[in-house]
Amino acid sequence: MPDHFIIQLIGLENKNIQLVDQSIEANTCHIHIQLKRKKHACPQCKTRTDRIKDYRIHMFQHLKTAEKRIIIHYRKRRYICPCGKSFDEKNQGIVQPYQRFSVSWHQAALLHSMTSPSFTYTAKAFGTSTSKVIRLFDARTTPFIIPPSQLPKIIAIDEFKGDTDKGKFQLIIADPITRRPIDILENRSMKTIQQYLRERGQQVEMVTMDLSQAFKSAVQKALGKPVIIAD
Repeated sequence: MPDHFIIQLIGLENKNIQLVDQSIEANTCHIHIQLKRKKHACPQCKTRTDRIKDYRIHMFQHLKTAEKRIIIHYRKRRYICPCGKSFDEKNQGIVQPYQRFSVSWHQAALLHSMTSPSFTYTAKAFGTSTSKVIRLFDARTTPFIIPPSQLPKIIAIDEFKGDTDKGKFQLIIADPITRRPIDILENRSMKTIQQYLRERGQQVEMVTMDLSQAFKSAVQKALGKPVIIAD
């Protein structure tokens, strides 16, 4: 199989990624990669350089493919600037420094944890510990502890299955411009939506959502006549 097909198969579609080696043992695939060499700006003096200081192997877990565990061995370059500063190459969001899981893995595990029956269920599905999933969830949902006093001019709303003691479905409020969550409502009832939007939605001019009649009615009653965009 051509190298670029293997890279695409595991979901690392990036033209700068080069496949170095691969191997399979039991239910685990080991994929060895590196990035194409190119000039990087020194974080200290901003001089662009492609002078290599050394290589280091960053090993981390990626998303499963065909029910096989994927372990990435990333041969990471460290550059050295004429000013004396050494620094790691940028990897286009493949993995964060010192992390043992890829960026894609973190995103998928977080989404799964928000809709699965339990953190343990997510941990088993993603090949990690329950405590890791809880830390990931807590880190992303901490901003929701203090609800925002005002919503931005453009918001997106959508339901998701959470199965809490307040209802089987919750509602997420997000900023479609920054693509970041803003708040999570405990249920998707019209009363809950209307009250929340009346308290915090004075500046809202546009709402992106599915065309559920209940959602549409609640939004219009709370905000008047905002521009509604079908999601």
